[in-house]
Amino acid sequence: MLQERVGSDSVLSNLLQMARDLRDDRAPFDAFRKEAAAHYLLSPRPARFGEFGLRPPVVRSVYSMLDGPEARSAYWNSVWYGRSQLSPWRALAMVERVWPLGGRLARRLARLARVPLVEILALPIALRAAKLAGAYPRIEPRTLDIRSGEP
Repeated sequence: MLQERVGSDSVLSNLLQMARDLRDDRAPFDAFRKEAAAHYLLSPRPARFGEFGLRPPVVRSVYSMLDGPEARSAYWNSVWYGRSQLSPWRALAMVERVWPLGGRLARRLARLARVPLVEILALPIALRAAKLAGAYPRIEPRTLDIRSGEP
């Protein structure tokens, strides 16, 4: 059935389980607890990493740490290969137009030089989010008392 087609994709199987729990009037398990905790930890600090332009890489690193090995691999691929074709920096974009190989190499070196600082900033946030997500026990599925539309 659908479970066999979903296969080993944990996100889809978690969503399918949530849908089944809702269908059966049971309290669903929150499969996105870690991501919600990370968002909670990152959202009250809009300027903490923004001064140095590190906020987007720190956020990507935190979520990739929480989402598992496949997300971590995709994160490292984005660090190595980049996320866009042209540099957002005007001087480097000009170098890329004149000397494409040198421009790509300079961008890659800049991303790789930024990685240790980003990882140092992201690790405590990811650890705290995982701790917060695990701090509350799982709510056992039970029949919901309130049903919409019924008196």
